Amino acid sequence: MDFLSFFNGFFAWSQTPLGANIVGPLVVVLATAVGVLFIKFIRSIPDRFDRWLRRRVGLM
Repeated sequence: MDFLSFFNGFFAWSQTPLGANIVGPLVVVLATAVGVLFIKFIRSIPDRFDRWLRRRVGLM
């Protein structure tokens, strides 16, 4: 399958009024989900480090 032609067709379709009404909210939802997951990942680093440190100290 030619991915370049597929993406070109998708981008052309997303410029139509129907495509913009579908793709617009999807972009907002995906950006929000990525932001939330990124924040959760960043905030979990101290907990993961503490768990790693407890395991490391327990092994020594």
